[in-house]
Amino acid sequence: MRSGLIATSLTLGAATAWADERVWQFRVLLDGDEVGTHSFRVSEDPARGAREVRSEAQFTVRFLFVNAYRYAHEAREQWQGDCLARIEARTDDNGDILTVRGERRENGFAVEGPKGRDLYANCVMSFAYWNPRMLRQTRLLNSQTGLWQDVRIDARGEETLAVRGTPIKTRRYALRGEDLQIDLWYTDADDWVQLESRVAGGRTLRYQRL
Repeated sequence: MRSGLIATSLTLGAATAWADERVWQFRVLLDGDEVGTHSFRVSEDPARGAREVRSEAQFTVRFLFVNAYRYAHEAREQWQGDCLARIEARTDDNGDILTVRGERRENGFAVEGPKGRDLYANCVMSFAYWNPRMLRQTRLLNSQTGLWQDVRIDARGEETLAVRGTPIKTRRYALRGEDLQIDLWYTDADDWVQLESRVAGGRTLRYQRL
């Protein structure tokens, strides 16, 4: 299944000539210890209003020099404007394999995921942290579960962060929902530079921009 997902994504990417491309690369820390990376590659053609997003995450948590937990996530998304047009995602959560597929149709966004099939609104957004318009949403599609989750996103003021060793003024936002406690930081230019999330066991997962 994994090879099929990757092959499809590579074919889609090769068939389209993109006018612009941006990459968000993050170091991932768990309670201050580095455990992996997560990258987001966004290819865009403003003239067509089209985007393709490829994200890849790899985490390994070690305990007493043994790999105690592994996590890998791959997602390929196609967007038309700020509406998700198609998604294919695969998650390996320490051996538990979860797949999500979805596409925009005339009657809504159809999704097939670990909990079955569902049909959502015609225009949905995923947890697209790279797109500041995500901050205006009240529901977001989870690419790991396939669920369209209720969320609340509130501004929490300004903070100065060290990004690549340089102090930068940022705006902080709190994203909350069922089993979700995420904080996000953006520059004045709406560039996403950090994420912090409370995860199982009360531990803190942090993304630092590379």
